[in-house]
Amino acid sequence: ITLLLPVVASARPAQPRVSMIRDIGDGLAQLRRHKLARPLLVMEGMEHVPHGIWTSALMLVFVDRALDGEPSAWGLQNGMFFSGQVVGALVATLAARTLARRAGWAIILDTALNAALTVAYALSPTNLVAVVVSFLFGPPYAIRDVAQDTLLQASVPGEVLGRIYALRDALRNAVFLLASTGFAILADYVPIRGIYLIGGGLYAVTALYALSSPALRAGRIEVGR
Repeated sequence: ITLLLPVVASARPAQPRVSMIRDIGDGLAQLRRHKLARPLLVMEGMEHVPHGIWTSALMLVFVDRALDGEPSAWGLQNGMFFSGQVVGALVATLAARTLARRAGWAIILDTALNAALTVAYALSPTNLVAVVVSFLFGPPYAIRDVAQDTLLQASVPGEVLGRIYALRDALRNAVFLLASTGFAILADYVPIRGIYLIGGGLYAVTALYALSSPALRAGRIEVGR
């Protein structure tokens, strides 16, 4: 009997493996049916088109041609943006309950602020103004990231959450790759300030889409008392 145990164990039928294509298809089906996750991911996909203007190459061109600055000015802009994100993360922590009750509106407002700040950046007359605007990008960006990730986690069942996140990352990376390449090509024909004004307009379109979604406007995170 002892000698037969390994044979019996190995004779058990293996669990069927789900193919990657079927797994992706199941994730897409879940996404289409989910009233909140679908507009969230569509909004992110739209938003990653204008995100393509924030590549290092385009920002260096902006600093050089529009602001007549040195590469160090670009580094300072990046540093101030991440400093603003730290401030935004602290604000999100302190105002967690308020943010939870208005998560959808926080996302919508941030997208609108992205549009306004991108236009302000495009029209910056000096490096100092561009640095200040870069800092102002940070807080709403960090607050929105907290609200969006938490809202997605709270609204999507755990068994499909991994698929939704995988689809989201694939969508964002693909859109950003295509958009950044497109803007880099466009920069050969359009003044660099015009590139950033186009980005501001695309952020505004994304904000209008987010505002038009009832699911996003009503989005909130349930928290215990």
